[in-house]
Amino acid sequence: MKIKLLTMSTTPSKEHNYWQVVFLPTVAMFIDKNREKHNHVAINFEWLFWSLTILINIKDDDERPVYFN
Repeated sequence: MKIKLLTMSTTPSKEHNYWQVVFLPTVAMFIDKNREKHNHVAINFEWLFWSLTILINIKDDDERPVYFN
């Protein structure tokens, strides 16, 4: 099993054209429907200007990347 953590900040600044604020803490979970081909789970936490995403690749022998840029 591979686990990857991603964080993001949306604090207001002169360098960014947008910002986001989440007033109520939220948690979301995303699971692939087709578990035969894709074995990924993503858990997302958001609050104020911060976001944390945990990407989990359940299948050990899977060579595909967990996420795409």
